[in-house]
Amino acid sequence: MALSKRISRANRIATTEDNLVVATLVSVDVVESDIVNQQTGEIVETEQVEWVWEVPTAIKGKTTNIHEWCGLNVNSEKTYYPENGEATYNKLTTILIKSGLLDEKNIENADLENIDIESLVGLKFEFELERRNKKRNIKSVKLSTLKIVS
Repeated sequence: MALSKRISRANRIATTEDNLVVATLVSVDVVESDIVNQQTGEIVETEQVEWVWEVPTAIKGKTTNIHEWCGLNVNSEKTYYPENGEATYNKLTTILIKSGLLDEKNIENADLENIDIESLVGLKFEFELERRNKKRNIKSVKLSTLKIVS
């Protein structure tokens, strides 16, 4: 196939007037992942939850996916992250609270075995994007703004 047939316009994510993305959660899976241990530099194999949202682009009829990865642990204690200057829950805990599957006031006593994360697949979410990497313009879901809209 000629190279010119494979070249296309870059997909820019479509946003609302309020700079929000409206996306459909298309999958939630546990995946194996390699992570670099920050203290030793060693690569460690681990499992993470992969969230995939399908988002519309500025090109009508085209979509792209936004992926978010998080650990498998719910934590009732907030952690301070110097990048954003505030104490927040870990990613999984935040997503479960924002999606209504976990009550922030009852995290300690929550029945984690009966949380049906898969029930979120197919629902529309609204969120802002934030830069994931200061060196590159890669954006991810700003979890503090995540909410279900349908």
